[in-house]
Amino acid sequence: MKKLWFQNKKVWGWIIGVLVVITLIFDVVVFVSARETKNATQSLRNTTSTTMSTTQSGETTDSKNSITLSGKSYKYTQKKTYTVNQTDSSWTDYADLTIKKVTLYRLSASQKIGYSGKSGNTIVVMDLSVAAKKGCRSPFKYF
Repeated sequence: MKKLWFQNKKVWGWIIGVLVVITLIFDVVVFVSARETKNATQSLRNTTSTTMSTTQSGETTDSKNSITLSGKSYKYTQKKTYTVNQTDSSWTDYADLTIKKVTLYRLSASQKIGYSGKSGNTIVVMDLSVAAKKGCRSPFKYF
């Protein structure tokens, strides 16, 4: 008597083997995707923490009158802080922007500031917050 397909051990071996290969491929894809998401999140977190540290630690100065931005220290001669407390609601469907205060640091000499390689003698640090609104959509038609 001839065996049915599901009674054959070779057929079950192939089915299990194919399922194992599909599972392994799926796990690799999920692992790589999770790693890329983690790296992107870490990069964003580093950017955010750098931004936050410049707005918060920009107010903290040592006895040598220096400010640290992106890991580089800049010496300044004058510092002025302006309390603004200005809210911009012109993006009614997208977000509200609130600028709390602005601090200007006059550097002792013209230096390359940031990653652009351009020189300047003033650093502007803004303490601001952006509140995204529910239902935000891209302002671009095709995105």
